[in-house]
Amino acid sequence: MIAPLVILSVVMAAAWLFQRLVGNAGWADTFWSYAIGIAGVVAAATVASPRHWLIAGVIALWSLRLGSAIALRNAGAPEDARYATMHREWGGRYQIKMFGFLQLQALAAWPLIFAVRAAAGVTSPLGAHDAMALAIALVAIGGEAIADQQLRAFRRRFPHGAVCDAGLWYYSRHPNYFFEAFGWCALPCFAFPTVAATAIAFLAPATIYILLVYVSGIPPLEAHMLATHGERFREYQSRTSAFFPRLPRHRS
Repeated sequence: MIAPLVILSVVMAAAWLFQRLVGNAGWADTFWSYAIGIAGVVAAATVASPRHWLIAGVIALWSLRLGSAIALRNAGAPEDARYATMHREWGGRYQIKMFGFLQLQALAAWPLIFAVRAAAGVTSPLGAHDAMALAIALVAIGGEAIADQQLRAFRRRFPHGAVCDAGLWYYSRHPNYFFEAFGWCALPCFAFPTVAATAIAFLAPATIYILLVYVSGIPPLEAHMLATHGERFREYQSRTSAFFPRLPRHRS
């Protein structure tokens, strides 16, 4: 399991170099997605089980879809607001701190790879739980792709500061994050019914949920949205779930 960790570290070092060359740290998210895909495929392929190539295929599909979507978003666009804030706050030590930050991102991906390895190592025959796991993964990848496309379409139609509340964004302020976390729930299903492997596989959705909801996802993004959209976004917050999709609250 050393090889996947080395891959994560090396790819995120390349991300640091690339963002320094182009002057846009948002590209680091593309590298992170691809790093997890490469490391995940390597981790799954190092064991021989009935499902290891199935898991490797799911991880590769997820990685290519997400990484490419982020790359499309970054191409020709201003730096992501989260990284722009870091740039202002870190000042002259920005590049040194950014290198460390990206290596921390590589380390944060380790539980995901550990979970992939645990699920891929289950040697029981393929069964209904594998079909359920595959269905979860495909629904999540498709749902996140739809949410991303709806947001892009909304921004093309309303480019001047409107708050997207159309489509899946009507039911959740971050449907892309919801589907991202939901997709990693496929790993515990792949690992079922092996108790130890299932418990380890739950590290993946738990890690992604914590990162997105409490650390690097919702908090900085919503702080930026409040700063730039003010009352419009505050009203959206008051009626729309932050993460889990549900019907919005209506003011009396």
